[in-house]
Amino acid sequence: MSNVLSVNQNGLAGAMQSGMEAYRNGSKQVTQESIDIANGNRQGSLANQSDINQSSVALITGELQAEVGANVISRVDDMIGTIIDTYA
Repeated sequence: MSNVLSVNQNGLAGAMQSGMEAYRNGSKQVTQESIDIANGNRQGSLANQSDINQSSVALITGELQAEVGANVISRVDDMIGTIIDTYA
């Protein structure tokens, strides 16, 4: 029984790390793109419109990545709770 728990813990730890990494990267991207959009709007040039559009798409991509990371973290947390309940 301890082998099963050990395998589950290792797999869950890796999943948790992946979720945290995705959330962290998504959050960084959202922050950077928000700054880029604000700077582009401040300059007010039509040439910057393309940059603002690209930053807007990247902002949404970062938001989705952070959301997926948060969902992975939540699922892993639920699984850990289930394992604790099962083996307690």
